[in-house]
Amino acid sequence: MSNNTSDTIDTFFNSLPEPNKGICTALRKVILANMPGTIEIIAHGVPGYTITGKSSDRIVYIAPQNGWVNLGFFFGADIPDPEGLVTGEGKRMRHIKITDKKQAASPAIKEIIKHAWAKAPGDIASLKAKK
Repeated sequence: MSNNTSDTIDTFFNSLPEPNKGICTALRKVILANMPGTIEIIAHGVPGYTITGKSSDRIVYIAPQNGWVNLGFFFGADIPDPEGLVTGEGKRMRHIKITDKKQAASPAIKEIIKHAWAKAPGDIASLKAKK
């Protein structure tokens, strides 16, 4: 991750009102701890986490809403989710509505992020093969 991107993302998070600032900061910490080697970028106005640095290869994104934050997964349709946190009906994208810092740092969120990252190379390869 480059300092310019890190500074931009820091500025993004620091500009948010609470509770979103705290939720986003907690999610960022969890993502960086559980997605080793991820590259942080800003894409479409929100932080994204990618395996290559390209916006087309994002795996996870953080999207602040009005009083909560969506933790999004570009390839979330088949992520194991024993607690039923993941929502969405699209072909592959899903998200989790995060309402507080405690939820953001929960073991269930960490496990879902780990699964998303573990399958990321195959998901990206499969997507590119279809183009």
